[in-house]
Amino acid sequence: MTLAGSNLSYFPGCSLATTARENNASLISFLEHFDIRVSEINDWNCCGSSSTHSINKSLALSLAARNLFLAPENTPMLIACPGCYLRLSQAKMELSGSNEKQKAYETLFGRPFQKNIRLLHFLNCWSP
Repeated sequence: MTLAGSNLSYFPGCSLATTARENNASLISFLEHFDIRVSEINDWNCCGSSSTHSINKSLALSLAARNLFLAPENTPMLIACPGCYLRLSQAKMELSGSNEKQKAYETLFGRPFQKNIRLLHFLNCWSP
């Protein structure tokens, strides 16, 4: 898969925004080297990967879903953290499988659910 020249939305996740800043800086530098442009999702929030999914499944879905709804339309989302990638992928799958949940979250967030949003883990950026 070649992503050179691509424009992606970017969900860094809590770790890459705080304790793993150097990892984030390296990733951004790598992406720039390969002409992959990213725009951080405006006002993203924690996806709940650390423990929320074990404590409160409804809250975990809401946290991850909000980020999916914040993503720009028709733009793949790059996710750096494996835990975040899992949470956002699971939220996408759960919403895709339930018209009732889709409608509830569309009402909550005031925009349509992007059923076909493409989620990419950062390792996908340089896979052949």
